[in-house]
Amino acid sequence: MGGGQGPAGRGGSRTRSPQKDGNPSGGGSGGGGGGGVRIEPVALIDITDGRLRVEPIINVTRLAVIGLIVAGWSVFWIARHLNKDL
Repeated sequence: MGGGQGPAGRGGSRTRSPQKDGNPSGGGSGGGGGGGVRIEPVALIDITDGRLRVEPIINVTRLAVIGLIVAGWSVFWIARHLNKDL
């Protein structure tokens, strides 16, 4: 997350009427904030010759990483359980 605040004098002013020296209005204030957004495509929609086809997008790398994490977690818990029985 992020955020910011400051004067809107240089280039950020929404007022386009110039002052006596020809520059846009330097008064006012501005603010901003940001947040993390992650967008990922989930399907491809193909419309050809009047036919609609929807193909899901599968992230193989992500599935492999999740599989490795689950396998590691399982090995950890099995080893822990076997170690307690000794």
